[in-house]
Amino acid sequence: MGRPQAVGGIFLLVGCFIVLLAGTMSVLTILAGRNLARRKGYTFCFVMACISCLSVPLGTALGVFTIVVLMRPSVKQMFGAMPAAAAS
Repeated sequence: MGRPQAVGGIFLLVGCFIVLLAGTMSVLTILAGRNLARRKGYTFCFVMACISCLSVPLGTALGVFTIVVLMRPSVKQMFGAMPAAAAS
């Protein structure tokens, strides 16, 4: 037979990891939202939009729409990710 304390410890570690991962994702998503509002950190916002696609179904919808909007030349210009002459 196995040791019940070891199994409980494994469940505790896995639970703590999941809580830490969810908290980290929450903070990063909030930072991405603030960056979108300030029109800074284009690459960070794009990466977070891609990662949010993993959260089905709402995250997928929001991530896809964010990626579509971030790909527009006018939005790239607002972020400063693209020179004004190249956006025309």
